[in-house]
Amino acid sequence: KERLGSLVANPPKLEKPANKNLKDTNYLMYLLHARELNLFNELGMKMKKAGKAGTYDSWMFEESDLIQHAAKSFADALIADRYAEVLKTCDADLQPVLAQVFDLYLTTIVEKNLGWFVISGLLQPGDVTKVRANGAELCALL
Repeated sequence: KERLGSLVANPPKLEKPANKNLKDTNYLMYLLHARELNLFNELGMKMKKAGKAGTYDSWMFEESDLIQHAAKSFADALIADRYAEVLKTCDADLQPVLAQVFDLYLTTIVEKNLGWFVISGLLQPGDVTKVRANGAELCALL
């Protein structure tokens, strides 16, 4: 509920990267943040439609799955943001391996939510095999 309020008060500006390569860390980060924003926007619209009188029923009974998905998307994006900051300051010897682990984390989040990404239009059906292949490739490297 607090995150929804903060997004309404300060809507972030999310720019789509020019590079749509599913191996690109910046593009994967964009996908995580776009998922979070889309889910919270959808939740906000439904809560607005429910009005003040219907807020409790809507929040507790009708939209609990959406609320949980939005909360999980927030946590996934928050972890990714914090990890990206650590990569900037970590020991140079650790950076290559940690970057691969980070890419695997991002790819795993996208892979776990492939259905949502395709339905929302952020990814195309043809991207599904690319995401899975990228995850397998990263696992093999590590």
